[in-house]
Amino acid sequence: MKGNEQYWFLLRMKVSIITPVFNARQFLEETFSSVYQQSIGFDNIEWILVDDCSTDGSKEIINQWAKKYKNIVTYQTPTNSGAPAFPRNIGLDHASSKYLMFLDNDDCLTPGACEDLYTAIESSNSDIVSGDAVLLNAKSFTKEEKEKLILNTSNYPTTTISLSLPFNESINPFINNHWCKIYKRDIVEKNSIRCLNGELWEDILFLFLYLSCAETAHHIQKPIIQYRVRKDSLSREISKKLLCSLPKSTDFGMTKAEALGKENAQKYVALLEASNHIEYYLDQMLRSESLSTEDLNECLLCWKNAFMYSTLYGLSFHSAYSKILADDFSNGDDEKALFHFHTLRELYKQREKEKNDILNSKSFRLAQMISQFLHHK
Repeated sequence: MKGNEQYWFLLRMKVSIITPVFNARQFLEETFSSVYQQSIGFDNIEWILVDDCSTDGSKEIINQWAKKYKNIVTYQTPTNSGAPAFPRNIGLDHASSKYLMFLDNDDCLTPGACEDLYTAIESSNSDIVSGDAVLLNAKSFTKEEKEKLILNTSNYPTTTISLSLPFNESINPFINNHWCKIYKRDIVEKNSIRCLNGELWEDILFLFLYLSCAETAHHIQKPIIQYRVRKDSLSREISKKLLCSLPKSTDFGMTKAEALGKENAQKYVALLEASNHIEYYLDQMLRSESLSTEDLNECLLCWKNAFMYSTLYGLSFHSAYSKILADDFSNGDDEKALFHFHTLRELYKQREKEKNDILNSKSFRLAQMISQFLHHK
């Protein structure tokens, strides 16, 4: 099918799913089955897969799908972009349906995912609908490993909220991921919402920009995504590349939000506050034992703008030390900020040592034994 015939066929699709692909051969068939078996009907889905120069045969697999199924469209990046942002943008550029969804190349949709989200966004007349996530490979993790997972898969109650300020905890179901959701394409196109090519955090950047442009949000208490966590990601070191890439996307989103309007910028910063992203990665820098002093300095300075515009738009940091750094940067004193950061690191190390000394002490172990005995008595 070519030309106008293909165009008019795709316009009839109810939802466009965008999937960046890179070296995911071992997972693709399972992901394909989850899309093919959707209760909404596979023929109602436009599936856009963008290969980012895979070397394991993934490109050949998705191209074979495209030859067989007229509603599967594939694209190829000219060179590997190093992050899902560029492939996502290609998908956004070519999507033709009224609604958009995202699916990673190693995750799966639950059988009713598309129908549940589509029905909910049509009936609620909301700008975005969110659902829940479940771990695809939960049985393969120990209790201790599960505790390391950042993903929030809590089942939130069904609710509709206004996306006007101030935000409260009702915003939580909508800020923890970008892929359990369905979006209106006209909002994306009207506000030119795109990711920052080549950089990480592109998913949260897209989500926060979208929410800053939306008026209402609806959550359904139904599982949408079967999320696959790989074992190696649990022990992955927080790297200089990661810590310097994330604020680039954060700053890109802030610049875009400010261009859209003051209210958009205020909502974008409020979403950063609600999600606690800035302070989370600051904590990672404070805890890091693998990065040199020079690397940590570079990483912290990359976050300078985020601290400054957060202060400008009234973000209330959760920790006193974040407020100290924000004040230093806002006053134009980078050296003072670096001094305070490394002072905090030393205090943090001392506190961790004291805590470990307590946990390893004989008296603490004895107290634990007595507590367990009394609990089971």
